[in-house]
Amino acid sequence: MSSAAHTSPAVLLPRPKWRGLLHLMGAPVAVITGMALLFIAETAKARTGVAIYALSLTGLFTMSAIYHRGHWRPTVKAWLQRVDHSMIFVLIAGTYTPFCLLVLAGSTSIIVLSIVWGGAAAGIITRLTWHRAPSALFVPIYLAMGWTALFIAPDLAAGASVTVNALLVAGGVLYTIGAIVYATKRPNLFPSVFGFHELFHAFTIAAAICHTIAITLILL
Repeated sequence: MSSAAHTSPAVLLPRPKWRGLLHLMGAPVAVITGMALLFIAETAKARTGVAIYALSLTGLFTMSAIYHRGHWRPTVKAWLQRVDHSMIFVLIAGTYTPFCLLVLAGSTSIIVLSIVWGGAAAGIITRLTWHRAPSALFVPIYLAMGWTALFIAPDLAAGASVTVNALLVAGGVLYTIGAIVYATKRPNLFPSVFGFHELFHAFTIAAAICHTIAITLILL
């Protein structure tokens, strides 16, 4: 029997038609939203936090769209994948930034920012240099960084409204569900059109919406 007969059917499936499309649509929305947040931000600290968040979100969506929508040579595709995954670290730290600057006080803000950006830098370097690292290996690292906020939950509760904190938690839960979908590759709803990866992207967008609304409420 030929080796082709042993080829996994999943390998033969075409790339889902929606692969990367949600993030392609999300990128310009992130730009517009970022500009709107900058417009309502009244202080230099607020504008700094908002700008970092907006750039990290736009960067993730843009890099994801470039990687997933393009048809690349294997070497280029592998490099783009590493950059795409590295942007997750950037977004995690970028999301923390406005909350640290606008909600947390003094040394707590500095400590948390140092931890998340230090962790992001380490994650980015590891992802870019460890070429054969399994993608799923980084999922628990992403989640651990994201849920670092649990250690400062009392500070967040004291510095922001119940609604803001609820949106923070909701966003974290949505990111977590998306990560589980990505790691397990289930449910793979419509493999040729909208599979598990598209569902993962949908959860990231829903989570980003929650966090963006939370930031907006802090600014108002």
